[in-house]
Amino acid sequence: MKTFTSKSVEKLLQSFNNDPRLQALDDTTILSDEQYPIAFDALIMRIKDPITLTTTVDTLNYDDASTQAQGIPAIMRTQLKEKQVKLRDLLQLNPTIDNPLDELTYSHWIHRVTNICLDAAQMALTAVDTSPGMKYLFAPSDTADNTVRRGDKRNVEGQLLYHTMLLKSPWELPVNYRDLVLDLMAEKDPYLITRAQPDPNYPYDEWGEEYISSDR
Repeated sequence: MKTFTSKSVEKLLQSFNNDPRLQALDDTTILSDEQYPIAFDALIMRIKDPITLTTTVDTLNYDDASTQAQGIPAIMRTQLKEKQVKLRDLLQLNPTIDNPLDELTYSHWIHRVTNICLDAAQMALTAVDTSPGMKYLFAPSDTADNTVRRGDKRNVEGQLLYHTMLLKSPWELPVNYRDLVLDLMAEKDPYLITRAQPDPNYPYDEWGEEYISSDR
């Protein structure tokens, strides 16, 4: 559990106020007994600067009744408690049979959570993987339509930050991931794909199976 001091709370409040992903609010019911994750992966722990995920979890983990909190100035404690309430409004998902969540609201919620997690993944992986493929995943697609429309259920914010391949399957590897990777490389570096193709007299690629570049 993170130790809270006046200095760390001041830094946490600054991170919260400066983070655009934590500003918008949706109307949801707050559950006081909601449980939040408190342990980060080792890759996340190595990140020195605040990111949305750590700011979120640290804010939710703050306990104003703890002994640590007693040494924090009252105005900072009040501000941090207000931030907790806003985060619960923003991120808690608790629909009921009598109060169901409409599809658009759910889309906005899952997009917000997905973008927070992808931001953390990007920051964590930057230090251990500098390959072009990783950079392509964490960059917008050249072909994505990012025009915002009323009632839009697409993750438009995510499309401005990450490739649509990553947004369509952020939590698990898709079955056709090899074809998708080749399509990604063809979009970002078509010359590389062209050079990687075998003799045109052979209809199949050894690794990409039936994938054949349109540039051949």
